[in-house]
Amino acid sequence: MRAGALIRKPERLDFAEASAMGVNFVVGWLGAVETAQLDKGETIAVFGVCGGVGSAVAQIARVWGARVIGIDRVAPEQAPQRRRSSRAACRSAGSRVRSAPR
Repeated sequence: MRAGALIRKPERLDFAEASAMGVNFVVGWLGAVETAQLDKGETIAVFGVCGGVGSAVAQIARVWGARVIGIDRVAPEQAPQRRRSSRAACRSAGSRVRSAPR
């Protein structure tokens, strides 16, 4: 591994936690870029955008130049923080969805 590809482990994480940090982004990259062949200017719907892989996909897609539509279910008590996090990851104005598809 190249030294430039390494980062220092955050002190607050143990080795098991730190070793899992990159997994979400590897899975997100493989799904969005390698498999789906996401391209600049395309739109991607990310189901589960509040989760680890979903938020990684949203960030990858945004940096890749795609428009991101984040979709997730959030408990009412978590709604304000999750909404802010999702909007930041998707760079969304926060359109309101009144009901989920069944």
